[in-house]
Amino acid sequence: MSKSETAVSKSNSRKAQKVVLACILLAFAIASIYVALNLAEGIVPDEKAHFIFSKVYATTWGIPPDSPETYSQGWYIAHNPFLYHWINGRIINLVQVISPTTSDWDLLIVLRLTSVFYSLGTLYFCYLLAKELIRKPWWPLLPVFLLANTLMFTFLSGGVNYDNLVNLLCMAGLYFLVRVFTGKDFITNSLAWLVFMCIGCLAKYTVLPLALFSFI
Repeated sequence: MSKSETAVSKSNSRKAQKVVLACILLAFAIASIYVALNLAEGIVPDEKAHFIFSKVYATTWGIPPDSPETYSQGWYIAHNPFLYHWINGRIINLVQVISPTTSDWDLLIVLRLTSVFYSLGTLYFCYLLAKELIRKPWWPLLPVFLLANTLMFTFLSGGVNYDNLVNLLCMAGLYFLVRVFTGKDFITNSLAWLVFMCIGCLAKYTVLPLALFSFI
């Protein structure tokens, strides 16, 4: 086989892999959106508390004080990272500007669909990470396929839970960290890894051990 034929074959293979990746992402999106639209409220772990916190954050551009409503969940605003609920608060503000009469159920659906978006990003970065670690063609699709077909991942992706945002940030951080170790643009990838890890720590404290391990 000539060099030109080899190049064409590799190009066609890459295009085919992208098509398969798109199919995996589409199938996952359909399944998780179905969960988001049809799952009863409160089944996803801590969804009620996350939703209440998000609505409280929607009342201010800063960090709100605790209230009887937040106390009733057994959580305290001062004891939890702010980023996830702050972003949700801004999304709620935007929805209320567009439609001031939006019901709580509709707000919950919007936040659930935002979680689906986070998880799609996680799957995409999972593919990019696998490509950095697995040099054989087609094999990088396997981790994406397995993650997309993990029942708990799909279930949580259709609910309001800060794990969806944290998964995205951690996967992105690990991707850029691996690129640093494989000799890719050191400054750009180091900064990207640092940014994603730091943002992840603002979303959930359990990212701190991963961030510490990465820095070491």
